[in-house]
Amino acid sequence: MTALKEKLPAPPRRLRLILTAAAALAALVVLRRAILRLLFQGALAVALAWAAGPLCKRLERRYPPALAALFSLLFFLLALGLLLWLFIPQLIAQFSLAAGAVPQLMDLLQSLLDVLSDTALFRRMQISLSSSEELLRQAGSALVNAVPAVMQRAASLGDRLMHAFLAPVLAYYFLRDREAFCFQASLLIPLRGRRR
Repeated sequence: MTALKEKLPAPPRRLRLILTAAAALAALVVLRRAILRLLFQGALAVALAWAAGPLCKRLERRYPPALAALFSLLFFLLALGLLLWLFIPQLIAQFSLAAGAVPQLMDLLQSLLDVLSDTALFRRMQISLSSSEELLRQAGSALVNAVPAVMQRAASLGDRLMHAFLAPVLAYYFLRDREAFCFQASLLIPLRGRRR
């Protein structure tokens, strides 16, 4: 049996590289949702750490880095939650008012078109009232359809933010160990560009 193993040649290096790349690509395709979710949570964690960083630096004068990172992150998350709690209901109410005002806006534009259709400019440009009314009707229906789509996108973004439970944990470690992270990141930069 060992004699058979010795006689089988190893696959060429190029074939191994192609098989490895194909396996990595297949894993990316299969796990793309999980990878995108992790990338989103990592980017959100970096944004949270960046936003809470100045407060963390001030708190580090009085507290150890771990407590300063925890306090600054909790303060920032509470402030952000309070802002969202105050403004999101008002934003939804404004969108609802805008959706309700679309028919009135369409009537106003129709009356404006009726007035403009008697002008010399409309006659010179040979714009027919029926084509203008059709254009106005299409614009109105597009506007009416756009409001629910915007609301759905906002709800989807809120859902994504609710699933980003890992981001505050990562942000805490980014804040606490930011000097070590910066040092490790600086090692990735070539020497001639490191000072810049």
